[in-house]
Amino acid sequence: MEPLRTLVLAGLKRDKKTFIGLGILVMLASFALTFTLCLSTDLTTRETAALQEANAGDAFATDFPTNLNSQAIDDIKALPEVESVLETPTFSVTVNFENAQGKTVANTTQSSEIFEAWGTGISYKMLEDNFDTYKTNPTPPRADEIYITPAIHILQNVNIGDFAVLTIGDKQVRLKIAGYFEDPQMGTPFMDTNRYLLATETFNALHAEVSDIFNSATIRGESSIFARAHTAFPLTEINVYMTPAAQASGLTSQDLTRIIGENTTWGASATNLFSSQTLAGYALMVVNVATAILGVFACLLFAIALVICVHSVSASIREGYVDWGIIKALGVPAKTLRRTLALQYMIAALAGMVIGFVVGIAIEPFTWSAFMLLTGVLTQNASFPSTILICLATLMVLMMATVFLKARKLSVISPLSALRSGHGDVRFSPRANCAINGSWLEASLAWRAIVAQKRSYIGLAACSLLLCAFIALIFGIGGALNTQDAVYKAFGLWESDLSVSLENDNLSFEDVNSAIEEVCPIKRVWEEAVTMININGESRTFVGLTDMSIFSDATVVSGRKPTQTNEALVGMSLASDMGLSVGDKLMLPDSTGAEKEYLVSGILSAMLNAGYGTILTYEGLEQLVSIEKANRGDSRQYQLVDPNKTDEVRTALETRFGEDISLEDTGIFRGSTNMVALIRNLFITMGYAMAAFAGVLACVAVALISNRMFTSERGDLGIYRALGFRVRALRISFALRFLSIALAGSALGTAITALGGSWLVSKLFGLFGVGNFAIALPWWQVILLPLALSLIFTISAYVSGNAIRQVNIRKLVVE
Repeated sequence: MEPLRTLVLAGLKRDKKTFIGLGILVMLASFALTFTLCLSTDLTTRETAALQEANAGDAFATDFPTNLNSQAIDDIKALPEVESVLETPTFSVTVNFENAQGKTVANTTQSSEIFEAWGTGISYKMLEDNFDTYKTNPTPPRADEIYITPAIHILQNVNIGDFAVLTIGDKQVRLKIAGYFEDPQMGTPFMDTNRYLLATETFNALHAEVSDIFNSATIRGESSIFARAHTAFPLTEINVYMTPAAQASGLTSQDLTRIIGENTTWGASATNLFSSQTLAGYALMVVNVATAILGVFACLLFAIALVICVHSVSASIREGYVDWGIIKALGVPAKTLRRTLALQYMIAALAGMVIGFVVGIAIEPFTWSAFMLLTGVLTQNASFPSTILICLATLMVLMMATVFLKARKLSVISPLSALRSGHGDVRFSPRANCAINGSWLEASLAWRAIVAQKRSYIGLAACSLLLCAFIALIFGIGGALNTQDAVYKAFGLWESDLSVSLENDNLSFEDVNSAIEEVCPIKRVWEEAVTMININGESRTFVGLTDMSIFSDATVVSGRKPTQTNEALVGMSLASDMGLSVGDKLMLPDSTGAEKEYLVSGILSAMLNAGYGTILTYEGLEQLVSIEKANRGDSRQYQLVDPNKTDEVRTALETRFGEDISLEDTGIFRGSTNMVALIRNLFITMGYAMAAFAGVLACVAVALISNRMFTSERGDLGIYRALGFRVRALRISFALRFLSIALAGSALGTAITALGGSWLVSKLFGLFGVGNFAIALPWWQVILLPLALSLIFTISAYVSGNAIRQVNIRKLVVE
């Protein structure tokens, strides 16, 4: 044991720079992986726990009281799998936001606004104004106050002290925003729903007014609450709880929604029914994609660390060939030498891994508040990272197995070969040898060094390939999301510049079109409608369009857009769950409960209902849900040739038609602008931060590789200096080696990304339904990125080459 311990300590002391550098690489990789897995685990655990703490139901639904009446609720309660049902009255009205001076801060953008009385629904926790902690003694809002969620704050830029203006018929109610609450059910921006809490007396008064308006309306009993967007109507909200026996039998919340849909009259036509699993999925949708990208980055770091480790082991054996031979001649077995080498690298890697693990766990909680704006829940407690420990242990075993594999070369070392430093009896010049030319002295020396030790530069080429491929991928994602229009196109969404609804039966859209054309040519005009349909117990989004050209052909993964009333363009997630492909039949329940047959014309790649959305023709949706035109409102969406003239067009229409038209935004994705910007900023910020980190990593890799090269080439460098070569020329020659190898590896990495990057990102973004994502990597970036990364390698190598000055010719002669 003593020789082993002595040899391990001696090796660590002699090559401390190499082991410190390797430890730093492993530390960075361990940190990235620990941070990523901890973040994913903690956010997922917290979302699940928040639903339980709020006493949220296993199934959640909202509908008109005329549909979700006492009989429908009794039918649900009668199911053997149901233990209880929590019924909560709510209502929906248009809401806008103003500051204390009465200036508009933001307008309603979400598809649904739900107002609820404090203490009547599930349990909510109040948040401090900085979102860092919960309030210990929360109080109900006063009669003139309202509580909102953090999502409203971040998306609408609404703050404490601003006012929510509720429009109920011809009346407006102004309530002061007095606090934030955590909503684990609907608090994520991706539910496209805002929930508000009111004082009991305020809610009761407003609910009565809304009910009177709804009951006195000539149009009632709509099949979907989406048909009455931006109007006042009451709602009934239910939370359904499974029995302990049903849970013990293995039934999930998704099973419960399916059972409700199949065994109750109301459930068969429900348009807003969700399982708790689905609600959690919406909350974690972008988080899962972000952590997947971080996970890829962590694996990249480990791959680079493994490449450097392999290079270092080979260089260590080659440099210490004589020493290893002498030690074997002294009677130390090869098995001990292999253990020595493995222990040295294990100590360095283990130290780096432990430090990275600790730092990752320590830093991860500082990001909880930022991700709360995506999930809608506040994470405060870290979970025990057992999964991370397993992953790190697996990677450590992989690294040590690689070291042991490379250390087998120690077995072939003999004292005789050690005297020749491992060289054969006869040595031949490398095939690509070239004469040293004075005009190209530095390049000649670099080329001779590369072809003489080709294997030594494989690790460098691999590192540059991986780094440049990743950086190119990040730039490709950023390029595809660089503008709002680009984000909409990449995510398969669309938006209109202007919405126009007719309020006067004597007015026609021909008149409106003529007025618009006087200011700016119309690029496109269409009608759209949206509803939710219960499929296998879950509510799915269905959109009807009169013009399919408003979204890009690139969003169709396979097949084509629907052209007939019985055709459907099905979202990727829904198609995957139902096993659908182009040409298959999709059976959908219509408003009467009967099933209508639709032909799957194509598969849609879009962030519509997280990939569960389906697009039909306008007439196809109208036949399916039987929504009368008066229920939808006579509305058109416009895209202008020059979007910059939208305000000018709006002013012209208001001046000419006045109250005969409404210019309120009725587009399907009217609430997506801020949310899309949030997603874009998240990915771009995270991506470019990782790209910058990769550049720093390149410098670390160069330092490690160059350190081993200087040690192994000390004799050659001394001979060059003895022959009169200047240090500057040798440094330039050394830098040119890295330039040529890094340029080749970077170019190959960029080419790989350009060819396969879209496929990889599509797999990651497929988590929320975007499976046909195309990275944007223009030709100038394809050229510039390899050059930039190669320049980083070259400069780092030139700086590291300063160690050539320390080569002592006299000492080399003595040796």
